[in-house]
Amino acid sequence: MAKITNELIAEKNATIDKIYNLKDNEQIKVMVLRYSEGMTWDEVSQEIGLSRRKNFKVHKQAMAKLNN
Repeated sequence: MAKITNELIAEKNATIDKIYNLKDNEQIKVMVLRYSEGMTWDEVSQEIGLSRRKNFKVHKQAMAKLNN
């Protein structure tokens, strides 16, 4: 069980590192709030002052960069 936990923690940390390497502050904020902080899309929108539609666009751009 400890091995699996450590592997999951390492994977989460690697993902967070990738997010911080995006170089786009808006993308970083959206991704961190959504995936690291576990906020809903409405909470993310309220926190950073973007519409849900804009958040989805920023998220899509970030995901495209992360998947390359």
